[in-house]
Amino acid sequence: MPRIIVKCTNQDVYQAFLENIKRFKNGRTGDGIKIHGLISTERVIILEYGERIPRGFEKIIPDNGEKSEFLVERDVEFILTTRGIKNRFKINEIDGSIHGPFDGNGIKVGIIDEGIDPFNEDIIACLEEQRNFETSDDQEVDLGHGTAIAGLIAGSGNNSRGKYAGLAPKARLFDARAFNARGKGYLSDILLATEWLRSREVRIIVMAFQAVPRDARSSILQDFITRLVLEENIFFCCSGVTENDENGIHHSVRLPGRFEHVFTAGCRRSEKGNRNARGKAPGRSQMVVSPAPGKPDILLPGHGIVSLNTEHSIRKDLVLDKNEFYAIYSGASVATGILAGIIAKIIGHSPYITPMQLKEIITSMHLPVKKNETPSREKFNLDIKEIFMRLGKLHGSHTSYPVITFESLVTTTMLMIFIVALSLFISTVI
Repeated sequence: MPRIIVKCTNQDVYQAFLENIKRFKNGRTGDGIKIHGLISTERVIILEYGERIPRGFEKIIPDNGEKSEFLVERDVEFILTTRGIKNRFKINEIDGSIHGPFDGNGIKVGIIDEGIDPFNEDIIACLEEQRNFETSDDQEVDLGHGTAIAGLIAGSGNNSRGKYAGLAPKARLFDARAFNARGKGYLSDILLATEWLRSREVRIIVMAFQAVPRDARSSILQDFITRLVLEENIFFCCSGVTENDENGIHHSVRLPGRFEHVFTAGCRRSEKGNRNARGKAPGRSQMVVSPAPGKPDILLPGHGIVSLNTEHSIRKDLVLDKNEFYAIYSGASVATGILAGIIAKIIGHSPYITPMQLKEIITSMHLPVKKNETPSREKFNLDIKEIFMRLGKLHGSHTSYPVITFESLVTTTMLMIFIVALSLFISTVI
């Protein structure tokens, strides 16, 4: 059924609105109207109606209220943005720090998508809770997209002996299903899913999707996300797809990725092509920060990436192994999942960092463009290791000193013990 979303400016108007809806619903309303969902913290009411908005809808406006006390938006359609990540970012080297491993232990990550396969052996241990907000009549289920995102963030690598483990394998996942098997969802369900994840006190919310209309706007969603970022320190990871239309006109990132306070991940093709799909390092590419003042904020590898496979899913490029545990994926959604995994690692050992503080660190790490060179996104490489160093979690300088790892510490200790033992032996003999 069609929906509209209403936000009230204050609590009195919100309560009066609810009371008038009840009276209006019980009267002779033609097509009828009912409440689909409430987000009481935002004073948002999601209404469902028949083929058209019922006549007399204006009757639900409180007697003492004016239309300026309401923000009314029609529902907006969204689509999912997709079609061995550890080696690419030298994760083993980072996790080997004496402060490591940075495995996102206990960090709560919410994924708004088409669902996660609860029986996947790489996910089952970290999947905390699931809830379905998708209410269409479509009975088909395709868990491929959500499961792949989950694998990039917190997959255990159980079926690959750790080779294809996620970036933060000890994070806790919350699955908020708001998309159907065709990859379509609506703003109203996304709002309800976001509120549910907020109530579960998640630190990261993954939104690997974009609005269908290029010019879609939603002040209600933007205000909601802004408040959660600034007041509750929730990190939002969104997809950043830029594109040219049939007339060659360039269009910027759609919502929610265009919002100022979210982290927006775009992707680019690897210099080495699909050779990287099996864990090979993609040239010198680590993480790329957009030099433009707009969106996306960060460019990450997003083509030929290995993650979890789901039987019969249409979201993958191709199946990787003979047992069909893993598949290869491409798209901005992949980059968004990678970004969420990186942030989970950072929060794990810097729990008090705020979204704005982290964004400032990332955007301040642009590499300079050489003289007489044309500025290019390729010139803005960002090493994840440098982020941890700036947070004081790794010893040594990225350019001058090696990172102190457990292995080097053990080797040094054993060498010292050997030297002391040899000295004692020599002194005894003499």
